Amino acid sequence: MKRGIILLLLALAITALVITSCSQEPLSETELQKRAEDYALLVEALQSVGYTDGFRLRESRSMEDNLRRLWSREDSFADPRKNMELLILLGNFDFMAEGLQSRASKNNTSLREARFSDEEVLWLMLLLPDADLPEIHDGLPDVLAECGAAVLSSGNHCIWVYFEKTSPGLLERVHSSFYFGHNVPAGMAEVFRNASHDVQHQFMQTIDVEKVRQNLFRPTSILTYTEAQELLRDFPPTDPWEGGYIRVKDDEEKRWLSPREYENKSDVLVAVTSPANARFVVYEDYTQREFYATYVWDNSDRCLDVYLVVLHVRIVDLVTGEEILNESVPSDTPPDEISFASYYGIGLPRDGKHYRYDFTYDRYAAVMEVHLK
Repeated sequence: MKRGIILLLLALAITALVITSCSQEPLSETELQKRAEDYALLVEALQSVGYTDGFRLRESRSMEDNLRRLWSREDSFADPRKNMELLILLGNFDFMAEGLQSRASKNNTSLREARFSDEEVLWLMLLLPDADLPEIHDGLPDVLAECGAAVLSSGNHCIWVYFEKTSPGLLERVHSSFYFGHNVPAGMAEVFRNASHDVQHQFMQTIDVEKVRQNLFRPTSILTYTEAQELLRDFPPTDPWEGGYIRVKDDEEKRWLSPREYENKSDVLVAVTSPANARFVVYEDYTQREFYATYVWDNSDRCLDVYLVVLHVRIVDLVTGEEILNESVPSDTPPDEISFASYYGIGLPRDGKHYRYDFTYDRYAAVMEVHLK
């Protein structure tokens, strides 16, 4: 019984295939020759942009059908830059328009319809201005700008664009994991850096600078004195944000702590990555040079010298060059008795109140905030 059903279904499938094939008109010799020429052109273009994989394309398919197969089915077709270079080399602006418009469509359910990725949109923004765009497609840049704005307004895409425009190469130096991670597509920052002013301006027009300022995911770090000196030389404060500050701290063990202690105490202050956006620089130096007392272990001749940690803070207004704070603040003194269990190398107990970072960051934040008024 089951075998009979299987044979029946197979027969129906073959019949449907025969009917479908018979209903399609055979291609003319002219069309067959055109498809062969298009296929050869596509293969040559794929090789020209750097693809070497043997894609499963067919000479009998139209150019558009082969392109849709590349976008929807070929795993090796995965380099956004090469994909856009391919379309520009082919001059296939109709396919570009389809790929862009499908992003805006909420009803994009067709597997045959090309849909560009975020990186493909950004690469097209960089590459299209150099293409010979025919007059019939003069509306394509406007559609591309709209798609680009949607891409750059999401995630961290807008951050690298802002810094590459205002401080080329900065992110690469201060936050390599951000720069070479998924936030900056490989090679794109360098191409953007070398692009024309008009292309860079197009990118900048689509981003929200205030969003860059407030974005909680923007890369931040605490710089060492040497790094700060170099960055201040290479990226002087040319566009200081109100309340923008960078934090300098020559303490390798703690240098990657969040620099937002001051932000948490203020509605104005904001940690910035680029010295070009900094109004203030906060220098912090922890020392252990202030002798406090000598403790003698119970039932032992061993002694323990205790030194207080001292935080030396210096805050400089980078715009005026004025030093608005310069002071040294010792940590709280330890209790009357100290035990071996509480000792951790510098002679201070780690128990709540008596802690290494028991300092009043709110007061330092207030100094900068008051200085802005």
